[in-house]
Amino acid sequence: MKKIFGILFMILSIAAVCFTLVACADAGAPKYDTSDPQFDISVETLENKLEDFLADGRVDRTMGTEAEWHAADYIENELLSYGYAEDDVDAIEFSVVVSSTSTFYSRHVTAVHRSGVPDAKNVIVGAYYDNCYALPVDADDPESILNYSNGALANGTGVATLLAIAEYFKTNDLSLDFDVTFVFFGASATSNVGVSRFIDSLDDEIANIVCMIELDRIGADNVYAFSDARPTKREELFGRVAQENKLNIYSVTQKSPYITGMSALNGVPYYHWAMGALYPTFFNHGIPTLGIIGGNWETFGFADNESYTGENVAFTQYDTLENLERIHPDYGTKMATATTLVTKSLTDGQFLSVVTHDRANFPNTDILTKAWVWDLIVIGVLVLAAIGLTAVAAYLGKKYKPVTIPPKNIKMAVFGVDYEDKNSDNIYIDIKQVSNPFDDIFPGIPNNDRSGAQGGTAPDNNDPFSDYPDPPKDE
Repeated sequence: MKKIFGILFMILSIAAVCFTLVACADAGAPKYDTSDPQFDISVETLENKLEDFLADGRVDRTMGTEAEWHAADYIENELLSYGYAEDDVDAIEFSVVVSSTSTFYSRHVTAVHRSGVPDAKNVIVGAYYDNCYALPVDADDPESILNYSNGALANGTGVATLLAIAEYFKTNDLSLDFDVTFVFFGASATSNVGVSRFIDSLDDEIANIVCMIELDRIGADNVYAFSDARPTKREELFGRVAQENKLNIYSVTQKSPYITGMSALNGVPYYHWAMGALYPTFFNHGIPTLGIIGGNWETFGFADNESYTGENVAFTQYDTLENLERIHPDYGTKMATATTLVTKSLTDGQFLSVVTHDRANFPNTDILTKAWVWDLIVIGVLVLAAIGLTAVAAYLGKKYKPVTIPPKNIKMAVFGVDYEDKNSDNIYIDIKQVSNPFDDIFPGIPNNDRSGAQGGTAPDNNDPFSDYPDPPKDE
């Protein structure tokens, strides 16, 4: 038995060491060479776009305020300056009802790079531009400010990256056989209300959307790309593009971790941090998606980390350009990485056929989100575990039979003399008051015949102490 415990202890020790090593490793890191990435847009260009976007008071982009509209105006003017026609640039106004006494208005800004193909398919590349710089905690109390987040990382980096992509497509006059719509979502920093309003406004146009790509929090330690929990053709395409251009794109692994009991994607019975974005709203309408998001889920922690070191800055007063440059000095490289993944993928000759296939063959695994299915799985696992433990117990019981000592029948009493019968399992304890200690105490019991048992003869008188002198008497 000691040998078995020793083996089990060794196995557990090895497992613990392996778990520790895996927890400290970059499990999601690419397995190909990323030493010389090929960027379509320079790091300097992207850094300048972020700096320009955050200038002139645009650190405040609180949804539903004039500050958000001011940021929307800036984005719209930037798109027009790239050469997009006025008919291809739009500011879509919508309302959000907060309570029975509170309603605010926001805007999405869009620009379309048209293919010229009749009834063309459409690909959406998007990022939210608002922030919670002066967002009240209580809608009925404007003074209850949450924080003063400049939103440099979340999501100034996404906006600057998207602006650079939109400019790249127009400047290079790329010819595609599908339209690309660049969408800057309003009222989406803290919820998906804005993106939900956008989808509601599409009506029949949603049928032509074959892919949605989102840019979020680009600039943190790693750039992650996540398309679906199940194998897809687009996942292979994005992976190939990343490898061909030596882009340092991470994949989401179980270290994220996966959280059961929650779900953001239809048919996926768990949640991980990459799902905390806008693209799941498109996904849940049957549209293939790709979420490109910055973070660091390679640590041992079970939180949505942005970095190996330091606290998260997103949605806090510390999310400033100065802190971004200090904490993530290579944020421009991360933005260039995300930018190139989008530009190279959309200009790949197989892109349209791949995403069209994925839309037509969108997986339907909603049964996996049914509670009773998982109840059956848990019951099945428990049954198998019980069968396994029973088999192990039977095997060990057969191989290592327990040594049992047969009990003796004990007869006990006070003020007695005990006797053990050497020929049986019985122990006898004298409870009789006798006049002669050599009398048979248990008549008829073998080995209990005291007459001559010690090689002598019992005295004939009834006084057991007749041979002993009397004790001295007190005078």
